[in-house]
Amino acid sequence: MIINGVHWSWQSVEVSANGLVLPGVKSVNYKDSLTPGKVRGTSPIWIGYTDGQYEADGDIEVFRIQHEAFKSALGGPGFMQRRMVLTITMFHPELGTVIDTVICRVMGNEVGLSDSPDAATVKHPLSVLEPILWNGSPGVIAAL
Repeated sequence: MIINGVHWSWQSVEVSANGLVLPGVKSVNYKDSLTPGKVRGTSPIWIGYTDGQYEADGDIEVFRIQHEAFKSALGGPGFMQRRMVLTITMFHPELGTVIDTVICRVMGNEVGLSDSPDAATVKHPLSVLEPILWNGSPGVIAAL
């Protein structure tokens, strides 16, 4: 719901990794999907559908100077082998708070340098290990 035209913005966001607030985050992206399978049999039209397979991924880009704190939050050496709880909190006095949770592992490191006034960054693709919690609610419920 839009209240007085107010929206959350990047300045409304706080990102933390395993409880450590990361002030040097340039961007964070995450998404999930669940595409139903189409059951046709010998029919040219659907006769049913399956739940499909859940997919999720994301990435986080931190300024290079923040990269050391990011690695420390993941336990230092071997940080790509460790599970991470990435928490994205959006707050605005008129809108309240939304907290998304992404449980993931870092899949890689990509340094970004260019002939520009921009600060050096490290981009980390993420392997999402569990359904993303969208303000506490998963988009899927796992079958037992």
